[in-house]
Amino acid sequence: MKLPKLLPLALLLASAAAHAGDAYLFTYFTNNGEDGLHLAASSDGYRWDKLNGGKSYLQPKVGKSRLMRDPCIVRGPDGTYHMVWTSGWNENNIGYASSTDLVNWSEQKELPVMAHEPTVLNAWAPEITYDDKRGEFLIFWASTIPGKFPLTEGSSEEKYNHRMYATTTRDFKSFTPTKLFYDPGFSVIDATFVRALGKSWLMVKDETRHPPRKYLQLAAAPDVRGPFGQLGAPITKSGLWVEGPTALQVGQDVIVYYDAYTSKHYGALRSRDMVNWEDVTAKMQFPDDGTALRMRHGTAIAVPAALVDTLRSAGAPATTIADDGNYRPRLNYQTYFNDYVASRRGQPAQIVFVGDSITEQWRWGAGWPVWKRHFEERGFDFGLGADKTQHTLWRLENIALPNLAPKLAVVMIGTNNVQDTPDEIAAGVKAVLAATQRKFPAARIALMSILPNARATGKMAQANLQLAKLADDKRVFYIDLAARFTPEGDNWKGLSRDKLHLSAEGYEMWASALEPLLKP
Repeated sequence: MKLPKLLPLALLLASAAAHAGDAYLFTYFTNNGEDGLHLAASSDGYRWDKLNGGKSYLQPKVGKSRLMRDPCIVRGPDGTYHMVWTSGWNENNIGYASSTDLVNWSEQKELPVMAHEPTVLNAWAPEITYDDKRGEFLIFWASTIPGKFPLTEGSSEEKYNHRMYATTTRDFKSFTPTKLFYDPGFSVIDATFVRALGKSWLMVKDETRHPPRKYLQLAAAPDVRGPFGQLGAPITKSGLWVEGPTALQVGQDVIVYYDAYTSKHYGALRSRDMVNWEDVTAKMQFPDDGTALRMRHGTAIAVPAALVDTLRSAGAPATTIADDGNYRPRLNYQTYFNDYVASRRGQPAQIVFVGDSITEQWRWGAGWPVWKRHFEERGFDFGLGADKTQHTLWRLENIALPNLAPKLAVVMIGTNNVQDTPDEIAAGVKAVLAATQRKFPAARIALMSILPNARATGKMAQANLQLAKLADDKRVFYIDLAARFTPEGDNWKGLSRDKLHLSAEGYEMWASALEPLLKP
């Protein structure tokens, strides 16, 4: 890497404020970072779901260890996304690549940011931000140079005694010489910038092990060059070891996310004044949290919603992509459905049922007597036999349902996706749930578990575990109807002889389960 004469350091404090877009992305790695870049998306900053089916978007190719840990992304003024990452545990370099869509990436580069220090132990957790005032990018990271800061030698694990270092670039071809960026008087790591509520802060982790600190602190950052203000009291609770802080402003709230790495889960704090912090970990939903594939140290950024939509489509399983293949050939059903809509003469419905043949059979066969007693005057049946999630998704997006305005929409779908994996089935149901919410914005949603069936009982049970997590008990309510369908001989209570559709008893069980949500 060419290192010309020293230029003044500058930075635009790395904002996580939502004004950059109306959707959010989280870059992260899993395990040790060996398989590269992972992305999660959210529309509200609380409920995050993995993109591309949890598969990597970019495999690491630089650095001796070929790792991609701590990925940090910033969007430049031309719309290009620039990413840096930790390329190995004990190396003098970091990784870099760029992309305009986060799917197709430039050739990866190894940036030897600490090659001038022959004894350096590491270059960890790089961050990147753009300084629009000076028209350059700032890259900063944590490194240990043995003997450099003797007063705090031995305060971190092993030989580590970190300080923050930085370089700047305009073109990612030439870089200013690396210089010391931040020394708070202790071993420091994982620095990041937060711009929120009209002000700016530097957030850092105290990496001191002896005695253990491992917490996050904030310092005012009124000037892009520093000096930074005095560090405040820790914002993470005592005894909780955290790393990788990143922040978003969502509405009036500033949300700080962190990797509670010793507890093996992601956590979050929320504040409206950057002084008083509320632990909102319990309100969060992170991909694969608590498992071996859980999110690890990454960066949350606000992006245009169109980018998230594109990413979802590019890597989405077939279960989530609208498909008219079950509706278009069904001319008899189209005639029946049009007659059904016409017979209602535009009358509103208090409750709408969305699903496949199990839903469609409310209005004929075993379901009809139950429908007449419970829903004929207040219900609308939007079921179609043989529908998979992708087919129901297409109907929701393309068939007009005028003047219904339901108070409750009931979603039961997925039983026909028997060839798909539990993850794919759950993703498809989630897509149908979202489309139902868009279709009926004022309605509460009763999300039904997928019922047992002779074709794939175990698979559906695994999918149901994921569906239960979609409920917030405010607008979306999960009803585990499958739990009521207990084994009975070689069948299940509530199912018909085909071990797939419902008996009259099954429809009664379903109607009974919905009544609490229909009460004023």
